[in-house]
Amino acid sequence: EEKMLREALNGPEPALLQRQELGYLLLKKGDLEGALHELRQVVQEYHSDKQWGPAIQVMLDYLRKDPKRIEAHDLLAQSYEKGGLTDRAVEEYVTLIDLLISEEHSMTEAMELFNRLKDLDPQNPIIEKLRDRFGQYLNPISQAAPGGLESSQGSFSRSTSTTSSGGLERTGRTEVVQSYLTE
Repeated sequence: EEKMLREALNGPEPALLQRQELGYLLLKKGDLEGALHELRQVVQEYHSDKQWGPAIQVMLDYLRKDPKRIEAHDLLAQSYEKGGLTDRAVEEYVTLIDLLISEEHSMTEAMELFNRLKDLDPQNPIIEKLRDRFGQYLNPISQAAPGGLESSQGSFSRSTSTTSSGGLERTGRTEVVQSYLTE
C-alpha cells in the first residue's frame, strides 16, 4: 500500500488525499519522521486552500502519536490562528513555549513565540500566567535587575562595548540585548 501511494505521489499531479493517506500509513507504522514530512505538506496545502478544520485535525491526529513534536505543535497553532480560533491558538502557543523551555530548546524561539502571543491576543489572561510561570526564562531583565531600569542599564553597559563608530559590538549576549530592545 505504501509503495502504491508513493508511486501515485510521483505522478504528474500528486493528490492531497493520497499524501494524507501515506502520512497516516507511516504514522500507523511508527515512522514519525516520514509521517510528519508528508502531513506537513498536507497541512500546508490545506492552509493554501483555507481549509483550517482538516489542517487542525491532521495535526491533532499526528500529536496523539508524537505529543512532544515541536514542529507539529507549531503547525497546529498556526492552523488555529489562521482559522480564527484565537483562544485555541493561544493555548497551543503556550504548550509550544512550555515544550521549548522544558526540552531546553532555544530560549530565543520561546521569547519570539511569547512576543507573538502577546501580539495575537494581548488581553488574554494566559499571557500574565505565562509571564509568571516562565518569567525567569522569557523576561531575563526583570528577573536579573529587580531594581528597575537603572540596574538594567548598568548590566547592559557591562555586557556590551562601543566601537569607534559609536555602534554596539556583539559580545555574545545577543539574547540580553534583544530582551532590552523588547523592553
